[in-house]
Amino acid sequence: MKKFAGMLIALGMIAGLLSGCAEAQVQAEESENERIDPIAVNGIDYQSVFGITMEPGSEIVMIAKGNANQYWSAVRDGAEHAVTDLNASLGYEGSDQIKLVYEAPDVENDVEDQINMLDEILENQPAALALAIIDMKSCEFQLEQAQENDIPVVAFDSGKNSDIVQATCATDHYEAAARAAQELCGAIGGKGQLAVLLADDSSEAGIQRRDGFMDKIRADYPEVEVVNVSYMLDQDVSAEEIAEQVIRQYPQLDGYFGANEVASIGILNAAKKLEDSRLKIVGFDSGEEQIEAVKEGRQVGFVTQKPYAIGYTTIVAAARAAAGMPNAPEINTGFVWVNADNLENDSIARNLYQ
Repeated sequence: MKKFAGMLIALGMIAGLLSGCAEAQVQAEESENERIDPIAVNGIDYQSVFGITMEPGSEIVMIAKGNANQYWSAVRDGAEHAVTDLNASLGYEGSDQIKLVYEAPDVENDVEDQINMLDEILENQPAALALAIIDMKSCEFQLEQAQENDIPVVAFDSGKNSDIVQATCATDHYEAAARAAQELCGAIGGKGQLAVLLADDSSEAGIQRRDGFMDKIRADYPEVEVVNVSYMLDQDVSAEEIAEQVIRQYPQLDGYFGANEVASIGILNAAKKLEDSRLKIVGFDSGEEQIEAVKEGRQVGFVTQKPYAIGYTTIVAAARAAAGMPNAPEINTGFVWVNADNLENDSIARNLYQ
């Protein structure tokens, strides 16, 4: 009887240890994923790599639009986290590990450089390709090559209307820019002159941000006039130089929208240089300089994407594609409006990057 009782005690201790280990594992997973809000589409959890199988030593290639700002660094961090989780889930170590190959043009939005990268990478036959498409009119030939060689393609940040692209992991750029318009119009009292500075007029993100901003103003703010829309297409002219010229050209300008991090910083620097403290500025994306500008009262706020989540969900979608598993065609990774009132909130802070 004593021996039986001893066995029960021992079994109870083992169960307690196992329970404790399981609880610790859950806590660790929650800690690791605390920067990612739940993203589920069509019943697929894009926050999880559970159940995905890939051949040992497979490569997933990601080609971004650039490396010039902190946004892309956060995207890469999220992607690397997902690959680490995938290898842990599959039990792969050493040469068996799934490998992430991350590439980007040296100069942001360099279409030709991105096409050259695609040509080179496709020769290596990766298990999956993830692409932030700079120009929606480009890379059709390369996408067709990927399809012919059974390389599944997913898009991130900016997609393309193509049957070859199985899924697109991105912010709803149209709605995000509409929110920026709402906040900027509110800041100028619902009437006055605005200007807009965008990265380009050829990517899905650039077009949707322009249209979302403009359509919101046309629909809801009849006393607001957008007097200038500029694009950062000339690599020899900085965002600050463009913004400075616009501010000088329109001395009655009340507000300025920077449609990405580089544009936003350029506008902030131009306004500071010209000592224009009256100008209301709303930005897009995050970054240290915009965060500090909001704290100092030089910027109304900014719409930020969730780049870490974009990177993570992109790897999940790419791995699922490589495994022959279904994907949702559109994976909306969300956005948040950030201003001085909510900048320090935990739910906001985890989506910021510096």
